[in-house]
Amino acid sequence: MAIVKASLLRKEVLLIWAGLTPILVIAGPFGTYDKSILIQSALFWGLVIGLSILFVTMLRVLAAQIVPGRSEARRVAFVTGGMFLLMTPIVIALDASIFGVRPEVPRIVMSVALVSAALGALRLFLHRTGAIPATVMILSEEASVPAPVPPPPVAAPRLLARLACGDAHILALSARSHYVTVRTNHGPETVLLRFSDALEELEGLDGLRIHRSHWVARAAVRHADMGPQKATVRLTDGTVLPVSRTYRDSVEAAGFPPAP
Repeated sequence: MAIVKASLLRKEVLLIWAGLTPILVIAGPFGTYDKSILIQSALFWGLVIGLSILFVTMLRVLAAQIVPGRSEARRVAFVTGGMFLLMTPIVIALDASIFGVRPEVPRIVMSVALVSAALGALRLFLHRTGAIPATVMILSEEASVPAPVPPPPVAAPRLLARLACGDAHILALSARSHYVTVRTNHGPETVLLRFSDALEELEGLDGLRIHRSHWVARAAVRHADMGPQKATVRLTDGTVLPVSRTYRDSVEAAGFPPAP
């Protein structure tokens, strides 16, 4: 139903409803000019036009799914017949409830049939001539909801530019004096850099600090051993790093698999 919703909210569809309603109020077809006041007529035609747009939209979506082949004539016939069957009892009920008089059923049936057939013929004519039926085709079977825009690619962490292998996957960082050991899937490398600066150059890589001197990528943690006296994490490369008391709660909240 996303296609139906998207089509009904199009600006041109709303303009059709807003434009046709006052025209039909003034013209007064179906005998509404002789038996109504302005408010009644506006309510009647506002509902009739609105429901017609809704049903046409739904029927065109349904026709695109169940009518075999690419025959536009068959789809127009399906929509035309569906509109007649749906709108005839609705128009009769609205005529009786809004105007408070006994509806002229044969006249309404004939009028709905003629209008449905005329709109269907116009839709088919415009399709065959290549014109765009802006006032009739509420939804084309080729219409679709715009595809979501994919998120922009995530930039590689700047820290990779300092490594010999620039396409490596960072597993962990460990501080040692004025150096940082960067553990990757290609092995460890040591760079001259402050630990705080190295963390900034990770560019939002998903991970967490587990110690004053250690940071790990979430995807690199094989399991965590949260013992009562000593806590550690084991990485996918086999490295075991300590977890300090300060960061114990955040490591436990990360939900890493427990040590076997």
